[in-house]
Formats: sequence, structure tokens, C-alpha cells
Amino acid sequence: MRYLTIQPRLLVFAAALIALATLTSGCQKLKARDNLNRGVQSFKATKYADAVEYFKKAVEFDPDFPTARLYLATAYMSQYIPGADSPENKQYAASAMDQFNKVLASQHIEAIAPQAGDPFDPTQHEALMQQPSNLPPNHVTQLLQKGYRLHDRTLRPAQVAVSKPE
Repeated sequence: MRYLTIQPRLLVFAAALIALATLTSGCQKLKARDNLNRGVQSFKATKYADAVEYFKKAVEFDPDFPTARLYLATAYMSQYIPGADSPENKQYAASAMDQFNKVLASQHIEAIAPQAGDPFDPTQHEALMQQPSNLPPNHVTQLLQKGYRLHDRTLRPAQVAVSKPE
């Protein structure tokens, strides 16, 4: 008899915990969207450092929010000055690349980057030139530009140089 009175209490307690977890996650998403909107306003006002902070907060509140990561990467790139050789500038570029790569990974997009010596695969590689090489014919000698694939589908083939048959 005592078992029957404890079980309903346990069910009510479990339901309350589930409801609390659901409400908390929804609140986090709202905070992420709010910070994203504030970041966009700062970005439009060319206050890139402020925008970066808002976008970072948005990513902290909702790590699976790709739009916040895209804006964060774009804000980093807006602070990057091509050709400037300062540690801060290099950090902006590295941070932007890191965020862009995380967005690609979250969308299941992966790079195709064959190494020298890999066999040429026409489904994933595009040969732009042939080079004399010690490698067997039709092997990659140089990666010219990365390609990308979504699951098993090639979005853009990697551009490569291949060994020339003798």
C-alpha cells in the first residue's frame, strides 16, 4: 500500500523536472536570439568588437545556433586587415576560420583535401594540370584548392595537380 502512494509522487516530481528542463532550454534560446539581434545592431553600426561579444554570448546560450556562429565569424573577418602581420590580426583570421569550420561541420559539410601521393578520384577531384613526378600515373601531386562534400555527395571537387604518365 505504501508503494502505491510513493509512485504518484515520484511521477509528479519527474514531470516537474522535465518541465523545468524544457522551460530552461527555451529561455536559453531566447537569450541567444536577443544577443544575436544586439550583435547585428552593433555590426550595422560598425562596432565590430561589441558585435563579437554579443555573438559570443549568443553562441554560449545556444551552441547549436549556426546563424550566431556565422555572424561571429563575419565579425571577426570584418576586423581582419589583409597583409597586416600583427598577432591580433592573425587571431582574428584564426577565430573566423574556426567559426566558419564549426558551421560547416554542424551542417555535415566536410573538406576534401587529398595529400600528395593519393590516387586521383574523379568523383572527388578535378585535375587542373599534369606534372612530371616520381609517383605512379594519375596520383595527386599537389592540392590547389580544397573541395567540399555533404555526406556522400561532392559539392565542389578538390582541384589538384596529378602525376603525368611517362
